[in-house]
Amino acid sequence: HSLILTVTGSLFAFGDGSQGALGLGTMTSTAQPAQVDAGALRALPVRAIAAGAQHSLALSASSEVLAWGCGKNGRLGLGQESCDIVVSPTRVPEMAEPAAFIAAGGQHSAVILRTGVCLLTGSNQHGQLGQQPSQLACTSIFLALIGQWQAVALGTSHSFLLGHNGKVYSCGRSDKGQLGTGSVGVMSSTLEQVILPPGLAVVGLATGPEHGLVLASPHRPNAKLSNKSDVFGERVQAPAQQNMEIYLRDRSPVQDVESERCISLADGQIAIIKGGDYSIAPGMSPTDIHESSISPGVCTSARFGGMDVSALRGLVNAAAVASQGSSVAEEELHRSLSNVLANPTLMNSSFCFPGLYRPRVDADGLADAFDELWSLSAVSEKQQSQLRNAAMQGLERWAGAPQSWKDFPPCLVHKDQIRGLAVLLLSPLVSEPEACTEAFVLMTRLVSLLAALPHEGRMAFVSIVVEDMVHVLRSVLVLRVRSFCNAAIRRGVQVRDFNKSVWEGCLVLDILALASSLIQQRLSEELLVGSGPTGAEMHHTVSRLRNKSLRSTSDLAAVANAPGGLDENGSTPKGAGFWMPEAPVPSQDLELEVLAEGIVPPDVEFALFLQNAQAKVPTTEELVQLRPHDERLHSFMVHRRLLPAAFIRRVLHVENHYRQNLQHQQGFQDMIRAALAGDIRIGPNGGMLNVDVSTFYFPINVRRDHLLEDTLEALQDAAPADLQKQLKVTFRGEEGQDSGGVSREFFRLLGEQLFALQSMLFNSAVAEEARVLWFDRASPRDPLDFWMLGVVLGLAVYNSLPGLDARFPVCIFRKLRGEPLGLEDLGEVYPAVASSLRALLAWKPAEDPPREDIGELFASTFCLDFSVSYEENGKSCTEELKPDGANLQVTLENRVEFVRLYCDWALTRSITRQFEPFQKGFGRVCTSPILQAITGDELARIVMGESDIELDRLRPNAKYEGFTTESQCIVWFWEALQGFDAVHRRLFLSFVTGSDRSPVGGLGELQLKIQKATSDANRLPSAHTCFNTLLLPEYTSQQQLQNALVAAIENTEGFGLE
Repeated sequence: HSLILTVTGSLFAFGDGSQGALGLGTMTSTAQPAQVDAGALRALPVRAIAAGAQHSLALSASSEVLAWGCGKNGRLGLGQESCDIVVSPTRVPEMAEPAAFIAAGGQHSAVILRTGVCLLTGSNQHGQLGQQPSQLACTSIFLALIGQWQAVALGTSHSFLLGHNGKVYSCGRSDKGQLGTGSVGVMSSTLEQVILPPGLAVVGLATGPEHGLVLASPHRPNAKLSNKSDVFGERVQAPAQQNMEIYLRDRSPVQDVESERCISLADGQIAIIKGGDYSIAPGMSPTDIHESSISPGVCTSARFGGMDVSALRGLVNAAAVASQGSSVAEEELHRSLSNVLANPTLMNSSFCFPGLYRPRVDADGLADAFDELWSLSAVSEKQQSQLRNAAMQGLERWAGAPQSWKDFPPCLVHKDQIRGLAVLLLSPLVSEPEACTEAFVLMTRLVSLLAALPHEGRMAFVSIVVEDMVHVLRSVLVLRVRSFCNAAIRRGVQVRDFNKSVWEGCLVLDILALASSLIQQRLSEELLVGSGPTGAEMHHTVSRLRNKSLRSTSDLAAVANAPGGLDENGSTPKGAGFWMPEAPVPSQDLELEVLAEGIVPPDVEFALFLQNAQAKVPTTEELVQLRPHDERLHSFMVHRRLLPAAFIRRVLHVENHYRQNLQHQQGFQDMIRAALAGDIRIGPNGGMLNVDVSTFYFPINVRRDHLLEDTLEALQDAAPADLQKQLKVTFRGEEGQDSGGVSREFFRLLGEQLFALQSMLFNSAVAEEARVLWFDRASPRDPLDFWMLGVVLGLAVYNSLPGLDARFPVCIFRKLRGEPLGLEDLGEVYPAVASSLRALLAWKPAEDPPREDIGELFASTFCLDFSVSYEENGKSCTEELKPDGANLQVTLENRVEFVRLYCDWALTRSITRQFEPFQKGFGRVCTSPILQAITGDELARIVMGESDIELDRLRPNAKYEGFTTESQCIVWFWEALQGFDAVHRRLFLSFVTGSDRSPVGGLGELQLKIQKATSDANRLPSAHTCFNTLLLPEYTSQQQLQNALVAAIENTEGFGLE
């Protein structure tokens, strides 16, 4: 059989297919070249090929090896479980290093890795694997050969290898002298040197079934040579290239062959072509052969015909400077782009950084090039349409018709098969799907293919995004897919049907959300271990070099999270904290605006949820593994990361009413049964029934001055079914009817008592430091009080009364949802402790001591063991974090475990007595599937509402020094605060008090002091956060004051403002 590799990286085969060597998925033979795109070669760019007697090998763009054909004796290297015949290209198990060279023989195969290691597999009957046949008859796993190698060629039962020392070695069968060692009829299982005339530099090898060929070049003795390692470690010099000679060694003496065009080989002859007199092959001169073509780590195939970013920019620039009326450059740009878009193999090999063994997309450079292209008038609307048609053709070739994807997902599982899909998502061809119908149609097909990928393919797509597309994830990828989802939902609302495009778009957006989470996790891990290169690669690309660099990953994280970035000296601002990195895509950027607008009726979504997802709500991890036709995807509530809090609240409100109506219906049925049994009295007016209100509602009758006691009594007496009824509150001695207002008053008054520090339920030190409510582990209150707290919180949610003034940290709601907690959650409750633990994890010695001294220096610096000491009710207490923890020192190696155990103790174990009844109380009321489907962060927003900061509440208690309430500057100051949006209100509060949270009890609990600054009016305001004091210069105009105040709060970090 024969294989053909095109310049675009596509593979064709023809000939005998009875052993599956063609890779067409069948054992059919063909006389016409057929493209090999079955199995793992679907849309895969190939950079090298090798055809054996009955099997084939290919080398992918990522330097991975694929094999197919006859697998007898393990020649494919697919492992112990491989079949005798493999009809489709199959990926060889991953090797230690990228592959650089492949060869296929009669019954064995070879791979040379980038490091020069040669691996062999298959039959060793004649010692062709370089080992004794008595010890190894055959192997289906690639085994390493001793030495460092440049090239290899395989015959039927013998092997030729070119070492780094420039010498040729051989092993295997030698009954016809095919090893070139001067002996005949002797098998050699050890590498022996091939005898060649002196003064030649070997630059190539080839073999026939029973003969070998060496391509060599005579060199000048005084030529400048480069050093290379000998195959067995000795340093030798490699010759400069001159004329080339081909040696075909066999049993007979050397004879000159006088031929201009070809070499005729008779059995038992050696043919030599003298360099300079004859051409080596038709159309090839000696200078066409270069040493680099067989250097370690460089593939022997031709360069791909794909387009890189620099080529695209060149075409764009040429089109931009083309003279008026000249369309040659524009036509070239259009033709080149069309060719790439229509060819999946080209798309997968294009727009990558040049010279890498494993391709990486130049995403930043490509995004810039596309922006430049679309900003020109060079691409007309007609050409845009043609480019989109080309892209549609490419998607059709990529995976066939979408109708077949339901039962048979596209066989696209590797990054080399999927990279072009991410590139297409970057292109402006799919931008603005809401405004352009053609863009929407193309995006529909692209999203459909991405959603149809098998799980391995989705993870490969995520890997491409994580490794290559960090900068464009938020600004391009998420924006494009979110816009498509909004457009698809709007179309679905218009036709009253949400088709598969809606759910496929949501699934792809979920996959991008997963990529964002993985990037955040990767950066966090890098901060812990202090590694740098990966972070630098993620944030810088060759096409977008800047005049600044990051010294380490910790610098990167500090800059990414410090509002001020680097100062003028390129250093981290003084006082910038060592914080864990934010996700590259904020949660609000994932939310679908169309759902926040109320276009989708909440009752419609609730019906979708009941119909498709109620039985088994998938977790976030399960979600990205579901097939697109899985009905559980067909509900917005399943796609939790995409939902605005307002939409969740509306759907939850519908569900609450639905469940309350069920209780009403049950009440009517109970009433009818009671009437039939004669248990209901007829009233004096005739026909009027005296029915207990508890049949339909959950009534609570309380006294204002005994609110907690009466509420606890009512909750204790209520059955779980009673709590599911609509709440009706009455205050004793008052005639108000509860249509919602009385309930809100009840919860407000109850919250003032329950969520006050005087209730002794919460830790006052945490409330002062972190401005959140956290359970007091030393609380004298009965666990029943914490149970009531949970029930009250559940009732507020169930009766659609969110917005309780309960300053719980978000981690409380994560605990309610059973989500794991960590150092970031600890920072919500104990910020100072969390900061110390971050410093523990980030610690590095100031100098560079010997490695054996680092551990001792760490231990003497922190002096910690696996126990925690704290004060409770005036007594000092110690608790071990693990068995015998007091005798176990915290070291450099176990510090991560210490932090994990400390977080678990502080957030879970230390408050078990308080949290468990609280959780049971909340769960007694809130058992709905929708509540179970949302995350802790979303539950926090539902319970506490969208917290806003009312700066006007600072005004009544404000004090002034150097000013009065009537001072013009003070009047302007309060007017400026009234004009702030939510973001600037939080910035101002953080600027003055050091925290962007209101204290427990609200901003009215703070006393703001405004002091006239002694500096001139050209200075910015400053603050003493410890005393809630604002130093305000006396500005001469309102605009000057507002500009200075905004500049100050937006550009400060740490202590002191320059």
